[in-house]
Amino acid sequence: MNTTTCSQCGECCRWLVLGEKKEMSADERRYHAYRGATERQGLVLVEHPCTMLEYYRAEDGAAAGAGDLTDENLARGIIRARCAVHGEKPAVCRLYNGKRRRDGMIFYIPERCTMAAGKKKR
Repeated sequence: MNTTTCSQCGECCRWLVLGEKKEMSADERRYHAYRGATERQGLVLVEHPCTMLEYYRAEDGAAAGAGDLTDENLARGIIRARCAVHGEKPAVCRLYNGKRRRDGMIFYIPERCTMAAGKKKR
C-alpha cells in the first residue's frame, strides 16, 4: 500500500470516471462529450466534484470563494481541497491509493497526485 501523504489537491475527487475510452464506441464518447465529458489518460471523465470536498485557501486556511475556484488556482496550489469526512473515509475512497485500478474500480490519477507511484509531495 502506498503511504505517501495526500497533498489535498482535490483532483481525484473532482472527476468522475465514466469509463475507459477504448471500451466505448465513438457514438458513446461523442454523447458524453456533448454532456460535458473530457478525455484524459485514456479515460472519459466528467467534472463532478464529490459533495464532501471543502475548498480552502492554502495561505490562510480560509474557505475559498466561488471566484477562487479556477483550474489555475487549483493547479498552482493556491486553492486546496480537503475531505469533510476524511476521518470516516467511505470504503470506496479508501480504495484510492494512487493506482489506476483496484478491486474492480478505475480511478483517474491526476498529474500532480502525490500518492501516485514514484511521486513526491510538493
